[in-house]
Amino acid sequence: QTTWLDVSIASPEQTEWLVEQFNKERAEEYTEVVATCGGFTFDSTVPECEARIGQLEKMLRKIVARDYFQCRTRTAAELAVTDMKGQLLKQSLYCAQEEFSRE
Repeated sequence: QTTWLDVSIASPEQTEWLVEQFNKERAEEYTEVVATCGGFTFDSTVPECEARIGQLEKMLRKIVARDYFQCRTRTAAELAVTDMKGQLLKQSLYCAQEEFSRE
């Protein structure tokens, strides 16, 4: 469901303030994603880690959908999730290699 909000903006200062408010909220959300990625541990099974990363990707997509003014913090959040996926891939390959070596 879409709700439209009609806003009359009388000055460039009001526009700037409105954009700052939207970006402030998105920055907080993106910072939460980055913090979650930073505290992510790969002490679970690969499928469990994949599921947790999937949840973070879903969360990130929802934030991006609300990011009307391209908040600068977005890039850091996207890179953090991408880095986490790369680390999981390395972990998966390492585990597979160890398992193969035991056989």
